[in-house]
Amino acid sequence: MQLELPRQRTNGEPRGQSSRAPCLVWADLTGRAPASGLFAGLARVYRAMRVSEWSAVASAVRAAAPLVLCVEFDRPQPSDLEPLGELTRSDPTVPVLMLTARHSPELVMQALRVRVWDYLVKPVAVPELDGRITTLLEQSDAARERAHAAIRLPAPPPAGRRDQRTAPAIALIAVNFHERIDLAAAARACHLSPSHFSRVFKREHGVTFSHYVVQYRIRRACDLLAAPGVSVKEVGFGVGFNDLAYFSRTFRRCVGVCPTQYRSGAPVQ
Repeated sequence: MQLELPRQRTNGEPRGQSSRAPCLVWADLTGRAPASGLFAGLARVYRAMRVSEWSAVASAVRAAAPLVLCVEFDRPQPSDLEPLGELTRSDPTVPVLMLTARHSPELVMQALRVRVWDYLVKPVAVPELDGRITTLLEQSDAARERAHAAIRLPAPPPAGRRDQRTAPAIALIAVNFHERIDLAAAARACHLSPSHFSRVFKREHGVTFSHYVVQYRIRRACDLLAAPGVSVKEVGFGVGFNDLAYFSRTFRRCVGVCPTQYRSGAPVQ
């Protein structure tokens, strides 16, 4: 494992104080030993930690509590992003910015599925990257607050009631929300018949299984709409909708405004 923490500065540090943990974690997954010029440029602006192995990313995020996680690739395959999906599922509040030298529609879709907030194709200039990070910092808190106010999923069970029978179905939704989720498969995961599962799910969560899935997808869409480089169409497909018009209608029904208006900051109704 390789960790690099630039020397703390005491003067002229605009984003973060020397007594605080690093505010940026840079996961350099290019396979190159020296730090990239992008990291070096950002280290002059932010206090940053660099890791060079997937196995070190999660521990670095836990230790540093970063404001932004930057993940740099050269030529990844969509499957190379799977560890990132595990990390974002465990902590979806950290904005993730992905940089790659290889670009394809499949890679963009996979990035959306693993909840990447912003996506840049190299070469990228340091000022542009700094601007994207600044935008993420400005948007993340406001977007999260609006999303949670607009779409209220059932609260987690109290500490003494974490043995809900439908917990495996909730985990299934979190992993596969971007794909078709079959009620029968969710029932099997809970070792219940479909009819019994439907009754138990409604009793435990206050909504039907299908309604919960829609709520979950729209909540994730709200998070993704905070990424300035992602289109509304990509967001809709990324959270499991195959029809853009249906996605827009569903979003408006749940949130009160259409996705484009939500992204522009229009107040929810």
